[in-house]
Amino acid sequence: MANEKRTRRQFGGRVAVPAFLDPKITEGRQARRNTIPLVIGAFSDRTRKLMCLNPVKISDVGVVACRECWQCRETKVDDWVGRNIAESKTATASHVVTLTYGQDRTTGDIDHIRAAVLTYSDVQKYLKYLRTDGFPVRYFVVGEYGSMKGRAHWHIILYWQGPVPDHVLRENFMQKHWPHGWSYWDKCSPEAIRYACKYLLKDPADEEQQGWGPMPSKKPPLGHYYFRQLAEQYLEQGLSPQNLFYSFPDVRRVPRTTRAKTQKQFREAAKPVQFHMTGKTAENFLQYFIDIWDEKHGDLPPRSEIIWDFLDTGATPVYDEFLYSEHRSKGPVPVAPPFEGAIVQFCEKANCYFTATAGVRLWFSIDEEGDAGWHVKIKPKSHNPYETERLWRLAGFQTHVPTVPDL
Repeated sequence: MANEKRTRRQFGGRVAVPAFLDPKITEGRQARRNTIPLVIGAFSDRTRKLMCLNPVKISDVGVVACRECWQCRETKVDDWVGRNIAESKTATASHVVTLTYGQDRTTGDIDHIRAAVLTYSDVQKYLKYLRTDGFPVRYFVVGEYGSMKGRAHWHIILYWQGPVPDHVLRENFMQKHWPHGWSYWDKCSPEAIRYACKYLLKDPADEEQQGWGPMPSKKPPLGHYYFRQLAEQYLEQGLSPQNLFYSFPDVRRVPRTTRAKTQKQFREAAKPVQFHMTGKTAENFLQYFIDIWDEKHGDLPPRSEIIWDFLDTGATPVYDEFLYSEHRSKGPVPVAPPFEGAIVQFCEKANCYFTATAGVRLWFSIDEEGDAGWHVKIKPKSHNPYETERLWRLAGFQTHVPTVPDL
């Protein structure tokens, strides 16, 4: 009874506490973040499809993606994340390594001369030294400049094909294969892969934040052996792939709008993240499936539109109608309004849901961390809890902990 009175006093007489401000639900969300990986862009209960805000029409080809809008950049990141996870499934071990530049031993300067400009030859020598010492490895490399001092550094995901060299996890240490400074190793995870690919979401017009890469292993492409295993699974089941989507049982995501009070409820709400094969990866997958099916059965695979189109053209199909319909399809769909009484509308020009209640326009969009939610602008950099608190105040709610105690 005392708790109910205190709840009424803090929320202006309202008994129903918003889920965002409920301490039990907040603790449950924190537990969900610690137990279930959050990987890619906006979550959808339907199969994730390719989208583009500004498709380009090319004669004799049709409508293709622009590759410049934020949705195209999200698709590109998702492709790299999926391929990196696929590569990790067939490696003996995998690590995420950050290589930084320390004191310049040749000149004695505190700032290494190589820290001014990204020099990929340093990474090439690093990989060469590893292989020479008997540590065969495949890789995914991106380089960027630090946000504080603009110093160059490298993020490398190493996929070991045999033994692993001596190392220390989550500590800076001097590694003989990297004589320029510090090495920082950590276990490979979907979150770490997403972090390594995050620079692809940066604005191409921002020259100060431009990085380098990605530069992956190419012979064969990343994820090649995993996708071969996937084709063999289709063969064993006597089925043809009906689409180019794939997922991993241990890479799951919970919608941000999910409301639950226990970890069990969050785990039950989690669903596998859908990735999509594109380009050479898709062509290699389809060609290998056709070859092994013909070798075993001596005829064509069962009916499949993507298989038949690939046999007719020799390349992965581009559906004009598919891309056009996706361009016209609506963006992430909100499960509920930002607060009670808000009227949700759709903006055709921005391809985004919004509400203009409480004197401010809110957009339902995904941020650069891949979470969907209500924001004051489309595609914000990250979720800001202070911004959300301000929105609740505009809606007539008070904060969970009052600034001035009610005496």
